[in-house]
Amino acid sequence: MNSVNICGRLVKEVELKFSPTGNAHASFTLAVKRQFKDKQTGEYQSDFINCKIFGKSAEFLANYTN
Repeated sequence: MNSVNICGRLVKEVELKFSPTGNAHASFTLAVKRQFKDKQTGEYQSDFINCKIFGKSAEFLANYTN
């Protein structure tokens, strides 16, 4: 199993969906600020990471974040 820890901000509401068999899955986007500044502008940039989560974790995330 792959495991990644990312700290960021939710870009929009978590989209919770259920499969025909009743399994929950959610998709969301995180904005993560880079730790270094752009050489040309001198400002920090952000990366937008699309994520998916399954099962009870998906339901928990959808219920307790906004």
